[in-house]
Amino acid sequence: MIEGPDADALVEALAVALEQMVDASCVTMAPLWLESTRRARAEHGLAAPAAPSFEVDPSYLRMRAPSRTRYRQLAAWRHAVVWRRVRERLDCDPDFVRAVDAVYFTPCANEPPYAWTQSASSMPSIASFPSATTAKEWAKEGAWACARALYVERRGVERAGWGGLAVFDLLGPATRPSLTDVLKLEEMEDWSKG
Repeated sequence: MIEGPDADALVEALAVALEQMVDASCVTMAPLWLESTRRARAEHGLAAPAAPSFEVDPSYLRMRAPSRTRYRQLAAWRHAVVWRRVRERLDCDPDFVRAVDAVYFTPCANEPPYAWTQSASSMPSIASFPSATTAKEWAKEGAWACARALYVERRGVERAGWGGLAVFDLLGPATRPSLTDVLKLEEMEDWSKG
């Protein structure tokens, strides 16, 4: 269990990232992230960061367990990308990072799929890509790079200092193998290998 200033600093960092993630997506991502990290936060005695106020979308309340699990993992991944500043340190084509930003980190409708879609072509920066299809393909490449970076970081902090285990556990929902399905990366190389 983490206590004292270290716990306070970690909770503050999680709260800042939660607010940034909500600003860059939609408010339903907050309760989904809180659900996805409930066990890790409880195990380490971490208070829940203050979630932004939100009005619960009726589609969220009707969501079946498998769908809720998928969207919890999407929220965990988004939060981890923001919290660990993954996009700032990716070593991949900058267009892939721009596409990830456009598809996953641009405010979207507060309803499933909680991301930009081609059928709702209101993505503000779509004109900066050759096509909507290209933007989605590049976003897959960028999402793969983010998932890989989070996986590598999680493995690196597993035995790290004071907060290593807490960080390891908090990154868990964002690095599960089922993320490939959530982000539609099935046809890509396994990011958790190598």
